[in-house]
Amino acid sequence: MIRLENLTRAPISLHLEHDVYCVQSGKCLCTRQKLPGDAGKGKVRRVPFAIHLMVGVKAGPFHDSVLECPDVAAALARGRIKANVAIPPAKKKPVQAQAPKAAQAGRVAPKPEPKK
Repeated sequence: MIRLENLTRAPISLHLEHDVYCVQSGKCLCTRQKLPGDAGKGKVRRVPFAIHLMVGVKAGPFHDSVLECPDVAAALARGRIKANVAIPPAKKKPVQAQAPKAAQAGRVAPKPEPKK
């Protein structure tokens, strides 16, 4: 997984092409837009997803194939953005219920007396 960081003093927009990013990552981020008028007749156009990086902002994590997208590759080559490997968060271990302290020490807690 990759995080992208804007190194410039201006916002940057990067388009992730469907044939590169969506196909390789297995998850399509494109939006669908109906074509207007009779020419469309129910047809839908795929609009590529765009990343908008504000000044000094990091975005992600993105699939590794983001580095192969033309806009991202060009921005990296020009030094406009930086790509960092994103470390996935560690999985939490399930918490197990613990026995009362008396049982842990090998002692048995006294039984409560029945009420009269």
